[in-house]
Amino acid sequence: MSFKGAYSSMDRPIYLHLFKIAYSILFLILMTIYFPPKSYADQVTQRRILAGLDLFPSFLAADRDIENKQTPDKELLLYIVISGMDEITAQIDGHLRNIRQVRGIPVRVEIVSNAEFQNYIGPVPAGIFLIQHVPDINNIIQYSRENSIMIVSPFEGDVERGVMGGVFISDRILPLINMNAVKEAGIRLKSFFLRVAKIYE
Repeated sequence: MSFKGAYSSMDRPIYLHLFKIAYSILFLILMTIYFPPKSYADQVTQRRILAGLDLFPSFLAADRDIENKQTPDKELLLYIVISGMDEITAQIDGHLRNIRQVRGIPVRVEIVSNAEFQNYIGPVPAGIFLIQHVPDINNIIQYSRENSIMIVSPFEGDVERGVMGGVFISDRILPLINMNAVKEAGIRLKSFFLRVAKIYE
């Protein structure tokens, strides 16, 4: 018996099969490099945003004066603030569409950019939710305090920066309240809501 190379004719199908596997693995590696999956941090942020959206109506319902913040059309105007042109995911969009009423009052949700609050003179909303991280939120905080508007952010550190409401996650998901900011804005919250919330002072 003689050998003409490392592989005989019977080994060629196996050789080709192994080559195809190696090629597929290389292709997947390159795809991961150029199109990386969502990082763990992004997934955590997404969960915080969704949890915040679920809590947002509760923040508004806890406002004792929410009925006085209706538009002339007898609805509550809610602003969802973005910091840029990043698209809102379908999952987040679905949560937004589920916000239909607060204490029996119909709501109207509008998406606005952070830049619009620098010299904003439009209709006064009943609530503001930061759906994207806003590096400079001083304009929004000042506007919300001057107009007694509940502003909620799901991003870590924003409540400490002066935002009124946020998300506290431990073994449970709880509303997080900056009591000093709430008092400065003249917002009166229901006592039951304060008992179940995590208070930051």
